[in-house]
Amino acid sequence: GDLQAFISSIPQDSLTHFSIGWSGLDEETLPLDLACKSLSHQAVLMEIVQSDYKEIDACSTKGIEAVRLSRNKLLERAIVSTHVLVDVSYCTQLDYLEINTADILDISGTNLPFSPNLCRFIGTSVLLANEMQNKNFQAHAEEVLTNCFDHGEVFDFAKNPWFSDIGLLESVVQRRIVLWDDFLQGGQKDYFVDTGKEVDFRQSVPVIVLDGTAIECSVNVSVAELFEFGTFPSFEFTCECATGHRREGEKCVSTALRGSAIAGIALGSIFFVALLASPFLYHWWLRKKKEKYQLLQDKMLSEQLLGDEVEALKQGWRIDLNELELVAKVDEGSFGEVWKA
Repeated sequence: GDLQAFISSIPQDSLTHFSIGWSGLDEETLPLDLACKSLSHQAVLMEIVQSDYKEIDACSTKGIEAVRLSRNKLLERAIVSTHVLVDVSYCTQLDYLEINTADILDISGTNLPFSPNLCRFIGTSVLLANEMQNKNFQAHAEEVLTNCFDHGEVFDFAKNPWFSDIGLLESVVQRRIVLWDDFLQGGQKDYFVDTGKEVDFRQSVPVIVLDGTAIECSVNVSVAELFEFGTFPSFEFTCECATGHRREGEKCVSTALRGSAIAGIALGSIFFVALLASPFLYHWWLRKKKEKYQLLQDKMLSEQLLGDEVEALKQGWRIDLNELELVAKVDEGSFGEVWKA
């Protein structure tokens, strides 16, 4: 109530900037028609962020230069009329956007489908489409790329892991383009001297941003000779799989191994090593067994030699009865007789 009363107290058509937003802010908290009444017809900025609005008509009856509606997590529909900048980034449930024209458009992180107007009428200078979730948008990647390459200036498709079709990208951007500022004025048509192919003209080199995707592109600048108009600067993009990816047919795929593959390789490696090691382990065990047996034999031999030596010593002290000459009987007892020899 206090917020509505405050907004209502602002003179109509007086504000050039309007910025508001917090979690819990919605149509009941602040009906947007109240805010629109306070905005001038030459307003510079309308900003509603991080709110709980499900639908926003961003004062479409007024010519606002920039509209920023980012990170409204419940926003599903938005209507905008502007000529400079529209930012609806990371409105993750947004699947409908009504817009006439916008030089700069940020639809990153939304659920918006493909539109043939992208880079032709909206996002003509800059289009940011990072982390696009809608599969319809993904399915029309070729149309988006073609429109942006032919008409856009900067198009940013970063952080789209599904963007991996290098063959498709090459078919759109890997062609030689001649730079000529005035080519639109006369509807010029010409051919390359070296290839005979018809020339495509542009006024500037487009900027392609593919950070966080499976593909990276670089631009090569050269001089082209034309049959009718002489020599002009030209450019051509070269694309390749980004670091950590390799080309398989028309796709760039990750070279990183998945956990199951790593586990399989680890188990396979252990098994293979075990197979390789088992003969060595057997021979090691056999060698140890032989060594133990040899030690036992050596011990037995040592004991036998010691016994023989003791017996020899005993024989050295023993005198055979036949070797003695008995002289006289000395005495006798219970153990026998004693003789002097």
